[in-house]
Amino acid sequence: MAQLFSLIQFYFVLGLRHWEILVSLNNIDGIVISLSTLRRHLKSLHLFRRKARSDLLDIAVFLQDQLSRYGMLHGYKMMHLMMHIR
Repeated sequence: MAQLFSLIQFYFVLGLRHWEILVSLNNIDGIVISLSTLRRHLKSLHLFRRKARSDLLDIAVFLQDQLSRYGMLHGYKMMHLMMHIR
């Protein structure tokens, strides 16, 4: 069971989606679990993708500030990364 939890945590940290974790567990590790079981294990491991929500006004102010300075020179991927850092 500890090995299953460590594999689920490893695939989650890699950024895989739920169905990708299921496929990886099945094809690479030979472990077959259902989607509901995966979700239950993720919850017990306290692994969440979008638990903390940001205020929409804070996001708009940040984007406006970045675009008024030097953010307009960067692409959307760089802006997305900068939002996650701050």
